[in-house]
Amino acid sequence: MKKILLFIACSLLMGGLQAQSLLEVKTFTLDNGFTVWLNEDHTQTSVFGGIVVKAGAKDSPGTGIPHYFEHILFKGTDKIGTTDYVSEKLYLDSIAQQYDTLAITENKAKRKKIQKEINRLSIAAAEYAIPNEFNTLISQFGGSGLNAVTSYDYTFYYNSFNPQYIHQWLELYSERLIHPVFRLFQSELETVYEEKNMYEDSDYTLALQEATKRFFTPHPYQYPIIGTTEHLKNPQLSEMQEYYEKYYVSENMALILSGDFNAEEVIPLIREKFSRIKAGKAPKTEFTALPAFQGKETAEIRIPIPIVKMGAIAWRGIPNNSPDYYALKIALQLLSNKHTTGYLDQLSIDNKLMGAGIDQLNLNEAGAIVLMFVPKLLFQSFHKAQQIVLREIDRIKNGDFTEKELANLKLNLKMEFEKAQEIPSTRVTQMAEFFTQGNNWNDYLKTPEIIESLTKEDITKVANQYFTSNYLLFRKKNGRYQRERVSKPDFEPIIPPHRTESSAYAQKLKEESASIAAVPPRILDFEKDVTTFSLSPLVTLYAKENPVNNIFELTLAYKKGSNIDPTLLLLPSYLNLLGTENLSFKDFRNELQKIGSNIVFDGDEKFFYIQISGIDENFDQTLLLTNQLLEYIKPNKKLFKQILREEKISRLSIEKEPEITGRALYQYVVWGEHSPQLKNLSLQQIKAQGAEKFVDLFKELLKTECDVYYTGKSSVQEVANATKKYLLTDEVTEKGYGPIYHPIKTYDRPTVFFINTFFTNQTIIYSYTPSKTNMSEAFRDSCFFFDCYFGMGMSSLIFQELREFRSFAYAATGYHQSPSPVNWDKGNFLSCRLSTQADKTINALSVLDSLLKNMPEKPEFTPYVRQSAQNYIHDTYPYFRHLPSTVALGKFYGYSSNPNQELIQKISEMDMTTIRQFYNNNIKNQTTCYIIAGDPSRINMEALKRFGELKIIDKRDVFGKSIK
Repeated sequence: MKKILLFIACSLLMGGLQAQSLLEVKTFTLDNGFTVWLNEDHTQTSVFGGIVVKAGAKDSPGTGIPHYFEHILFKGTDKIGTTDYVSEKLYLDSIAQQYDTLAITENKAKRKKIQKEINRLSIAAAEYAIPNEFNTLISQFGGSGLNAVTSYDYTFYYNSFNPQYIHQWLELYSERLIHPVFRLFQSELETVYEEKNMYEDSDYTLALQEATKRFFTPHPYQYPIIGTTEHLKNPQLSEMQEYYEKYYVSENMALILSGDFNAEEVIPLIREKFSRIKAGKAPKTEFTALPAFQGKETAEIRIPIPIVKMGAIAWRGIPNNSPDYYALKIALQLLSNKHTTGYLDQLSIDNKLMGAGIDQLNLNEAGAIVLMFVPKLLFQSFHKAQQIVLREIDRIKNGDFTEKELANLKLNLKMEFEKAQEIPSTRVTQMAEFFTQGNNWNDYLKTPEIIESLTKEDITKVANQYFTSNYLLFRKKNGRYQRERVSKPDFEPIIPPHRTESSAYAQKLKEESASIAAVPPRILDFEKDVTTFSLSPLVTLYAKENPVNNIFELTLAYKKGSNIDPTLLLLPSYLNLLGTENLSFKDFRNELQKIGSNIVFDGDEKFFYIQISGIDENFDQTLLLTNQLLEYIKPNKKLFKQILREEKISRLSIEKEPEITGRALYQYVVWGEHSPQLKNLSLQQIKAQGAEKFVDLFKELLKTECDVYYTGKSSVQEVANATKKYLLTDEVTEKGYGPIYHPIKTYDRPTVFFINTFFTNQTIIYSYTPSKTNMSEAFRDSCFFFDCYFGMGMSSLIFQELREFRSFAYAATGYHQSPSPVNWDKGNFLSCRLSTQADKTINALSVLDSLLKNMPEKPEFTPYVRQSAQNYIHDTYPYFRHLPSTVALGKFYGYSSNPNQELIQKISEMDMTTIRQFYNNNIKNQTTCYIIAGDPSRINMEALKRFGELKIIDKRDVFGKSIK
């Protein structure tokens, strides 16, 4: 027994030490005040890095300048992205002056004249621009996932890259900060307009904006991050320059890296590159404090869902760095948590309300605590529902919870902390946020100690401090807000002539890097990287050791999904609320919670999942509890009715969202009667099944062939033994279903399918071009290379022509939808997708149609295409949690080994000839149909007929039973 205890103690200690080493961060400050955080993680094959700036939307409230400037930092500098900056600058300075004049001009005729002059100068300036050179260089040096985000409090620029190019990455990321240039601003202006209009199309986004404005006034948090419509129409480059000078200074920024690198080796490089950043300290802005609410204040929020009543109670919360953060978090989780054991969660389970939940928003300067509630549809007043939820709040304030409940939540919070550190990209994002809050990483690592030290008195204290009688009560009113629209300026497209050239800076960087040996991408090996073990003829275990912490995950993936039985779409929601014959739902979930475990049911078109997680030392105990649920799960008629009510509300909401409507029409055009939306059961059909039949369906499902995915510390044999003992694998007797791929529809003439989304600013456009060639290995490989050239990524033909040069679309992508090897005879097709302003619909469609009918050939782009393809393959190597499922899915789809192994070799031999031949054989002269979701009052419907026979489709045709 002593030996066993010693072994367990050592195992836990080693696991803790390993996790601690992965979280170790070297922090230091350069002489100019620039901060650096370095986190080595040699379990990874790449590095994730970023620059965070402690400046966001609140620092220029309502203007949208922080978000505009985020876009600008992708446009290059006085060295990157230009053939002759001295000449280019003359035009750029004139453009900036014109924008300043435009901002103070109200006369429409004069504004139009200024805009035309801006357009003329922009076209002239583009004669010296090399668009996307920064993006291209990042990709050439092994980078992918290049992106950025602007929040209220900070701006973060990031991507992942291959470790051998860390020198080049540091050079590029430091250079982009030294002298950014506002080139090709016209294109970004229109892109931001597209983004604004996209947000305006969501009724829920508009409702949230109104609620945010009401809650945070007079603080700058009241304004949307993207800016107000009036400011967006009048951007001033001079103000953006002032914003850059003020906030993009050394003491206001940090470099953060995590991944496979040696910190001691890169520190000298970092000092060399980032010591060039302009020294300075950003001004400290004193923001207006939010006033306390005076008793119960009220406000109405419009949401276009009839019948259903909704409410929200909002209290003043806490900023990010508050010492009360974790105590308040536990108070909230006593009310609502992922285990659905909170007091508010129980209200809906007990049918006292239709639904209720609580969460908090924490920003650097302020916070909000929001309790949402939905009264029962019939015979329950809004006021009565409000009283019910406030009584649960009083329970926390009065300390009406047990030490056992507190201990359960503390354990689960500590596990959440550990899980959050598993992926470098998530880790870096958290470091960035923590830096902007003015904290250091070592303080963050004390989180488990802080959580463990919390007492019942601490929880009741914060509950009484923040859950006061002073709050803002929101009440839903049926209706919608008027959508603001930023119209398309009357600009000529800007198409820089030097798109394929390189700046002197880029050429020098490439020459200096010529001696770096290319490192082949790491390819997932189905046999070596995951252990496969047969538990029975129809059950296979895929296992991978957890190298990070002591948290296991085990998933049962049954090979039967909603493609086979649409009832399975709703089954997980029901099962997630059931207990056993001996334990109520709450008691059962509490048993799981107290040992740090959880069971979640889920599903998709192909699989039904039982997802089990917990602490390694409680593995067998968790599986024993799972066994009790599988064997003795108990139906509940009241909860079944509740699920039906929630599904009804969900369906009422879904058909009002233009994105979902466009997607449904697309599926209808491609698969006809086999469209997922048309296969959905009506609510009447689901109701007829009944609570007991749903449980019977689940019991039958457990007999279906399944794969088991496992990550944790236990050996494969231990997992196999426990799985066979507790998870009913011996009862699996029925063969599962392979990947279902319905035959795609073909059309004998070009057709435009149109669906009305009513009052929307945006138009969603899909193209559908079936290929005349069936899938094969050769087709698959050349198809991937073609897609990288044509429509995948920011350097693709579609993205460049539609967004970068012409600003005709915000989203612009295109790639093939192809079946797996077992369905290679079922057909494949090219699908492109655009989201554009309604008044640009015909422009965008014309360009897309031209690209499909007469694809431009740019042989000079193929080296970049090849590098992008290799980077994509490198970055698709899964992190350890996803390794078992990736291998299992590969085999499910019919691959005996990873196809990327051969693909990476073939890519090196591909060029423009490959792309041309693929295009001529599969795209050119093929029948293309267009699928459009938009507002016909804002689109030239007659012009749509130029692209094919126009067919107006009713929503009932594409949603079928799902809206009944």
